Amino acid sequence: MFHTIQPTPGLSPSSRRRANRNGPPATAVRTSYQSLLTTAGFVDVEARNETVEYRATQLRWIAAGERHEAALRAAIGDEAYEQGRRESEAALRAIEDGLLVRYRYSATR
Repeated sequence: MFHTIQPTPGLSPSSRRRANRNGPPATAVRTSYQSLLTTAGFVDVEARNETVEYRATQLRWIAAGERHEAALRAAIGDEAYEQGRRESEAALRAIEDGLLVRYRYSATR
């Protein structure tokens, strides 16, 4: 069992590029996770959409960053703080625009 963040299935090429740009680095897979699991010999592959929870987590990360802004800036510097804030906000917009989803996959082998 694992969770992953991925582009929403069926996106246009330009929307998929935006999802890949705004999601975590592992977002840019060339095939589906179901296909990868099946090819690896797994069966009973189940996928559960947990995007609502992903959005809530992203909102909490942004709020925590704002609450602890001074300490974070002192620890990692202004540039890293600003980059992290921009990336979190871009990911949230991509979630809200329907470009990024989070799935929980389970399978047996």
